[in-house]
Amino acid sequence: MSFEGNYTWAKATDNSSYGANSFIFFNGSGLGFPQDLNNLPAEHSVGANDTRHRFVLAAVYDLPVGRGRWAGNDMNRVLDAIAGGWSLNALLTLQSGQPVPFGMSSPRLTDGTQRPNIICNPRTGLSLHDVAMSADPNASYFNANCLTDPGDQIAGNAPRFSDDARGPSIHNLDLGIFKDFPIREGMKAEVRAEFLNFTNTVRFATPSSFFGDSFFGKVTAQANLPRRIQMGVRFEF
Repeated sequence: MSFEGNYTWAKATDNSSYGANSFIFFNGSGLGFPQDLNNLPAEHSVGANDTRHRFVLAAVYDLPVGRGRWAGNDMNRVLDAIAGGWSLNALLTLQSGQPVPFGMSSPRLTDGTQRPNIICNPRTGLSLHDVAMSADPNASYFNANCLTDPGDQIAGNAPRFSDDARGPSIHNLDLGIFKDFPIREGMKAEVRAEFLNFTNTVRFATPSSFFGDSFFGKVTAQANLPRRIQMGVRFEF
């Protein structure tokens, strides 16, 4: 068995980092763009890429069964072709969510992207899964009572990206199983099966964070793909 992994604890702050993440937040909606061009220092906040925690573990395990291995060293070739020589690999990714930018569904700021006022923690305490599965039509990921309209031509106090409200985290496991079939010296065939998102874990997309939008805080989409299985054969010589 061999494995390697790493854990990162970090905080990224800046005053301009939206562009690279436009695919995350509503396909370039403008959230995260400057609010008051005459007060650019107010744009400083946690960055769009701020990911507080990230853990990745990769492992490869040669199952100890088959000819030349711990169990079944003298296994006959027919049985070995079926039960021996299998290996597994896995890639586990655990990552906390990225910060959310709040905006106005009906902005009233001529030379900037108006943001709302935040008067308390904008999170309701419900998870994205709780909101998606709730039978309550008013269930929301964000607390609309903690946001207010700053008024006509007035900049809101919401930061460019909120450190308190974050999008979906990542819990993903990819798994592969493969077996080698030696043909002769310097020549072998390999059969592989790979399972992407092996546990079929749903990752919901970040809800709309436009204050005043009818979909504000509602879970309406999935951010990842369901389990996918791919198989293949490789010949090495």
